[in-house]
Amino acid sequence: MVKQTTLALLALAASISSHQANASYAKGNPLTYVDPSGKVAYVNVSGNNITIVLPIVFQGGTWDQQQAMAGAITDAWNGQFGQYNVQTTVVNGSTLTTPVNTIQIDPGQSDALGLSRVYGDAMSGKWFAKPTRTCGLDYAHEAGHLMGLGDHPGTNQIMDDITTTPTVTGDDITSIINSPVNIITHEH
Repeated sequence: MVKQTTLALLALAASISSHQANASYAKGNPLTYVDPSGKVAYVNVSGNNITIVLPIVFQGGTWDQQQAMAGAITDAWNGQFGQYNVQTTVVNGSTLTTPVNTIQIDPGQSDALGLSRVYGDAMSGKWFAKPTRTCGLDYAHEAGHLMGLGDHPGTNQIMDDITTTPTVTGDDITSIINSPVNIITHEH
């Protein structure tokens, strides 16, 4: 499985450039169609094996803080969720010529507007260097937004806006696969 997943990840990373070149993220016409939310993940579906590449440009913060955020995302979003075996990788988006997510890292734990967040109108957000939830769950939750998921209050799962439990469900993965903000490839 590791070899197949690694090959799928490499194929997906290689396809990022080809998707940008033909503007498939905008139905081949970037002047007419745009990604309405701006958020993006690259998802490869091979049966029940799902590979997610989440390109993020971190602005600000230290290298260690950036790595802790990426690690919190991969810790929460890798594993068996319902019927899906999921491998998620956060990649440095600064070297890509494709749509990427940009996250500003601010010092501290919160500000007058509240917790870490992803802005609804762009592929950007503001994350705080010190998480307010255990295990950096703030970052894993916000990564869910980058992959097209909304908040699910009262569920005590990863997209519950106040949860302290990093529970990803098969329904979360199905929603990511079906999200119009993501670029999906299918392997047969």
